[in-house]
Amino acid sequence: MLNKQDNDIRKCAFLQEFFSHILLPGKTLHISEAKSYGAYSVFRQEELHELLKFLNKHKTKNLYYLANLPPDSPATRVGKSDDVITQRNHVVVDFDIRSNSEEELTNEYIKEYAKHFREVLSRYPYLRDWYAIVFSGNGLHIYYVGDPVDTEDSAIWKVACQVMFEKIEKILGEKTDKTVKNPGRIMRCPFTYNQKNGAEVIPIYIQKDRKSKIFSDFPLFAKHYFDEIRKELEQKPIVMSSKQNRFGSGNDIERINDQIKIQDIVSKLMGWQAKQDRRGGWKFYDVGSYKEKACWVPANENFILHGGTEHLPDTYAGYNVFNFVKVVKGLTNKETFQYLKLLL
Repeated sequence: MLNKQDNDIRKCAFLQEFFSHILLPGKTLHISEAKSYGAYSVFRQEELHELLKFLNKHKTKNLYYLANLPPDSPATRVGKSDDVITQRNHVVVDFDIRSNSEEELTNEYIKEYAKHFREVLSRYPYLRDWYAIVFSGNGLHIYYVGDPVDTEDSAIWKVACQVMFEKIEKILGEKTDKTVKNPGRIMRCPFTYNQKNGAEVIPIYIQKDRKSKIFSDFPLFAKHYFDEIRKELEQKPIVMSSKQNRFGSGNDIERINDQIKIQDIVSKLMGWQAKQDRRGGWKFYDVGSYKEKACWVPANENFILHGGTEHLPDTYAGYNVFNFVKVVKGLTNKETFQYLKLLL
């Protein structure tokens, strides 16, 4: 068994190697509590050897990291960093195994379960090049690290991550946290403590120098996903009998979906604030909050993507104006048409 000094040397070496893979040249690593105020520090590549001291000093805090912020970026908290992170070279697939289980699971069981992940993923050339599997204190994080990808259009990154998560879910038979996909998403830092249960966040498996090629296909993932959403919305026309035509035809529904902006109706019904991103898409927040909702409107589109949010029913992966109002308010076709006609 290692003494504390040897153990700290081992941890320090791991953190330096781990974040040197994730941190891009000239970028910074932010470590902070999830809440707005509390422990906070910024590290550059050449300062990573000091990271463990900071983690040990704040071991009673829920500490998270956010990588690849510009060196002049101000103190960044949850949900405020998507617009300043222009590149990412890693994805974290988050499995909340304890919460998803009906049985009580021990920490050791979850750590041992990582072996199952490793064995199954090894059969898939596309997914076997993960870099690390980390015990999060409540589940497992699988890290994929590759060449940097432009994330200025965050919608492409988020959609591609969702496609990737769904593929891995089918392979491993475990649910992923689909909200862990925005470029500015914070994650638990290795060798900190999950304050929910006091468990230490520790790496289980590492594949040194393993680079994933999956990021090169992210634009293609996003294109196919958007095409499927558009096709789904087109193939689900509002079917009305001739008797119903007195309150609305297919052309009327098309006019509604064209003339009413989805971001306006989402804000109205959900009580959220809509903010346009630099690419022309729309994100949603509680009024006065900076924490972004998991659903969003892609640039140059008039539908909202579900995105794994718990705030919307998962009836559709994407909603146009008519379907959104109908599902969220629980209306019939006729009631939905009458409601929306008043807004034209």
